Amino acid sequence: MAEVFIPDEEKLRVIRDWIDGHLNPLEKLRQTLSPSDERIDLLILMLIELNAMTANAVASLSALSGVTPPGVPSLPPGEIYISRKAAEPQIVVATKAPRTVAAITCDFMADCRGAYRGLLKVESSLDQDVECQLIGNIVNSPIGATTIGVPYTCLINDNISMGWALDLWHPYIGVRLTPAIAPTAGNITAIMQNQE
Repeated sequence: MAEVFIPDEEKLRVIRDWIDGHLNPLEKLRQTLSPSDERIDLLILMLIELNAMTANAVASLSALSGVTPPGVPSLPPGEIYISRKAAEPQIVVATKAPRTVAAITCDFMADCRGAYRGLLKVESSLDQDVECQLIGNIVNSPIGATTIGVPYTCLINDNISMGWALDLWHPYIGVRLTPAIAPTAGNITAIMQNQE
């Protein structure tokens, strides 16, 4: 296990004096980011210092006001704060039993207006592969929707998940399912799960 270097107050004072006396802010950043062991050590020390200053500021504000500052979660020690939550799943393709190679366009578009990212799960018990293509639109309709990203293939009697994030975001997202060969048995369902 690597040993963590924590400087004493005297070393920090010497480093602070050197930084304050020799470099302007832009030069400090350039020097800090240059590839040198000394510069990396300096960057680590500056990050330790910044972390300590931030922790002290939050603790001081909390102590002075008696309340936790806005934007800082009030959690028991050791807890992790996650600001995103999962929305309720939305069915975009109700269970279908296709018997042709015609594309199945979603019954419903998932409302993704407040979503940060999402996941579309396709559950297939069909006896043929199915091409799954995310589609998006600015209105709540699959009519006139555009394709999002690349198509995925859901294999025979399998399930797949397709994710999207901010770079693929549309207010309304659905799916187009196209069997490779006309299925003779099974059905298919698609469900969208957003993270807000």
